Order: sequence, then C-alpha cells, then structure tokens
Amino acid sequence: MYTFALLRTDRTDEARAYNEPFLGPHTRGVELTTKPFIRSCGLSNIDPQHKPGGGSSVIEDALGEPFWPENTIFVTQRPDKDAIGYMAIQQARALGLESKLNLDLIRWAGAADRLGARTAAREYPELEERFREVPYLGALNIIAWKHSLFRKIEERVLATMHVLCGMVSDVHIMQFARQAPLFTRQEFRPEIKGEVAYLEAPNFYKEARGWLGSRSRVGVVLDPTYWSQNGGVSRRITVIFSQEPVYRWELQAKINLIQAEARGMSVTELEDEGLDWGGGPRLLSAPEGFGRGTNLSGREVFSLVSQMHEASHEVK
Repeated sequence: MYTFALLRTDRTDEARAYNEPFLGPHTRGVELTTKPFIRSCGLSNIDPQHKPGGGSSVIEDALGEPFWPENTIFVTQRPDKDAIGYMAIQQARALGLESKLNLDLIRWAGAADRLGARTAAREYPELEERFREVPYLGALNIIAWKHSLFRKIEERVLATMHVLCGMVSDVHIMQFARQAPLFTRQEFRPEIKGEVAYLEAPNFYKEARGWLGSRSRVGVVLDPTYWSQNGGVSRRITVIFSQEPVYRWELQAKINLIQAEARGMSVTELEDEGLDWGGGPRLLSAPEGFGRGTNLSGREVFSLVSQMHEASHEVK
C-alpha cells in the first residue's frame, strides 16, 4: 500500500532527519517547489501549476498518471485540497474505485485551486452551478487544512477520497462545513496605491489573502508571524494577481536577485537552498518554514510591485 508524507519545510536538523526516510528512489513528489526536495524524488515531481503558463493542477492531472507501484511514497510540502486530492485519487485507483470518482468535482477543485473560487466561478459557470448548493470545496479545504481534525496525512487522504468518490452524503457535507469553519470573518483596511493594495495581517494570512484576492487587481499580503503545520513560524509575504500580468515572472526574478544578493549568494545557490520565491501565474510567495522566511519587508515588496505594475501600464 502507498505511503503518504507531508514534508517539513523548516530549515532545521530535526526537519532534515524527519524528511530523510520519505525521500529516495521510490518517492513521487506532489506539488513540490523546493529544489532540494525535488532532487530527492526518484519518481520525479508533478507540479503543472507553479510555472509560466501553468494551466492545470495536480488534482486535475492525477487521472492521467501511471499506476504507481505499491511501495511508492507520495510526498508534498503543501497540505491543500490540490495535493491531498491527487494522493486521494491515486489511493482510489489502487483500491479499484476509479469509476466512483466524481470527475466534475475534481475539475472544480482544480480550477478553484488554480484561479481562486470567484475567478473559477466566472470561468467555469457550469461547474459553479452544479456545486453551488453543497459546499464540497469547503469540506475539502477543511480536511486538508484543519490540523486539529485530521492530524495524520493518511487520514486526510482517506477522507478526501471518500468525498471525491461520493461516499459522503450531501447532508453530511453541509453539516461538516458548518461545524468546522476554516476562517474567522475579518474586515481589513488595506493601503492602496493605484491598482495595488497592501495589507498587514498578523495571524490572519489565509483570511487576508482570500479577502484581498477577491477585491483587488493586485494585492500584497504580509503576515509576520505566519504559522504552518509543517514548517513552524516564518515571515510570509504573498503577491496575488486577479489576472497574470506581463511582469509576473520578471517580478519573481527581481525579488530572487535581491534576496540572493542580501544573503551573499547567487540566484542558483538561493534556489538550491530552497530560499527562493515562487508560485503560479497569479501568485508569487516567499518561501515558508522556520529559517526560510524572506528578508524583504512587506513595504519593500509593495513598492516594487507598485512600480512594476505602473510601468506595465505606461508601456501600453
């Protein structure tokens, strides 16, 4: 039977010792973006989203995968519905349940992960309409993120598989989503410069990212005390785009050059240490995990993004 693991992203000896047994010739990476992890996956890494032109996600591409040997170790550094969903699909296929998988729900979950729920609803109205009444995405997010309910990744994979295979009734999905809300409702007051918004949100990163992402053309979120279940505390900065801008990949290159020079490294060395920024066409984030946090301030990133965004309009 398959093994599933959530890699630790903190830059410590304890994390390296924890991760070591899961990395090797039988390892398949799932949405890994840290180069040292990717290099240690003997069965390579699947991540169609976090690169230029990324128009798919691992949960959407999961059914096109080969049937992996039963000693395969699936690892991720992202405990989200996309990566956990990919693992759940591989488990369902291994158990002979592939015919029970809800293909439309898989497409909907992948689109929402790539685009955000609101943009996905605009671009895939038929899927939004089909799943409007029952909060399947909310349930999948809770399973993936709610560490207090599902402490082991194996439990999350199994619960996700049950949802994707239609083994959980609509009534139970609705009750579950109501009883275990992910977020505390918050109202934020961002600083605005042109079409770019900046928001500092200590301890409310996910809430702030969702709030800003649904209201701004471009948003910069800083959580100086961001905590992740597999990486501990780090300074987390994320840039969110409603649509991929022309300067998206140039911005990433500039930030990584600044980071590398500040650390006395080359950009290649920065990437090899897993200290580089990255993301998909509509998202750019600092690395997460204790010891990996960015040395840029939120306002420095806000200023750089504002300058590049304004310059992109001048070129037009």
